[in-house]
Amino acid sequence: MKTSIYSNKILLGMIDIMLDFLIENKECSLCKVYNCQDSRCSNADLCKNLLFDGVMRLAKQNKYF
Repeated sequence: MKTSIYSNKILLGMIDIMLDFLIENKECSLCKVYNCQDSRCSNADLCKNLLFDGVMRLAKQNKYF
């Protein structure tokens, strides 16, 4: 088992901050596809969930898990 210098709580907090930054800069998938015209774009939680799921899917494909 690897020893990490960061706790899970700190890493999740870092991810949360980065996702907020991406959403503020309209880097969400919905914003890109629908040019912020989709009614779902006003829901930051949806954007955050979509971004988190996308990053998790990429990490799993790259065998980080």
